[in-house]
This record gives sequence, structure tokens and C-alpha cells, in this order.
Amino acid sequence: MIFVEELSKIMPNAKPTRLHSFCSMFQHFQSLHQIINKVAIAQMLAQVAHESAELTYTREIASGSAYEGRKDLGNTNVGDGKKYKGRGYIQLTGRDNYIAFTKWLHKYNLYSGFDFEQTPEAVGDDLCLSFLTIIFFWEEKGLYNPEIYYNCAKTTKIINGGYNGLESRSRYFERAKKILS
Repeated sequence: MIFVEELSKIMPNAKPTRLHSFCSMFQHFQSLHQIINKVAIAQMLAQVAHESAELTYTREIASGSAYEGRKDLGNTNVGDGKKYKGRGYIQLTGRDNYIAFTKWLHKYNLYSGFDFEQTPEAVGDDLCLSFLTIIFFWEEKGLYNPEIYYNCAKTTKIINGGYNGLESRSRYFERAKKILS
């Protein structure tokens, strides 16, 4: 379990309303998805802290044009880069990820009837959806594996596709491990 006091020490620049909202959602979904290992939680929080600038952003600041034509992300139509830019606390990026996110949510009977391929902006507009991008990545990308979550570089590569922000993510990871221990 994560509490506001702990989270505020890990992400000291986060707004109190976001901290409370995040902790509430974390506590609700923690039991459903067996998020119990403290190192896994520390890694999760480190990645979220970097990806969202300490819960500040739920959508990528850049336009998304860098993702235009990225077939590896499923961006095959003109305009897909901007339409499917990163959203959520873990930046869900690319048409294929929005399709997979929709299917994953429906598997748990969440947001039934919604198609986030058609309405990708909703992922950044809704804090619960933004939170659920975290759980989605952890489950769908196999991040509950201790061989991965103990290693910040491996986790970053899976989430980011590269090592963007590895130093920042590593600092958050060390801080989170210390606070949660």
C-alpha cells in the first residue's frame, strides 16, 4: 500500500490533489492486480514520476509528430503520430497501444463500450484512465517480473522503447526504494 505521505516524499513537486487521487486509485487497484512487492512498487513509482513529471502531465507535451509513420507503433495513417501521442501517467503512445489498452480494459469490464482508438484524447483527460495506463503496462509488458523490475534500465527500455530519462528514473527508483523500505 502507498500513502500520500510516502508518495509526497518520492514526488515532492506533485500537487496534493494529484497525490490523493493517485493514492486512492492505487489502493483500489492494488488488491485487484496484486501490486505487493515493494521493489516493484518503487520501480512503478519511479517510472511514473519521470513519465508524468511527478503526476503533472497526463499527455505528452510534444505534438506527437515524431511518431508520424512509425509502423512499429501502428501509426500507418497520416496524422496518427499526433492523434496517438503519449497519454496517461505512463505515456501510452501509438495506435497499436491504444487498441491494446481498449482490449485490456474490456477484459476487466472497465470502460465497456469505449474505444480509445477512436477517442485517444480521453486517456489524458480522465485521471482514472491515466492511472490505468500504469497497470496496463505492468501487466501487458510483463513488468511484474523481478528480473525486470529490479533493473531500472530494463524497465525503462520496455516502457520507453529506449533509455530516455534513465538517470532521472534511476534517482526516483532509489528514492522510492528507500522511502518504501
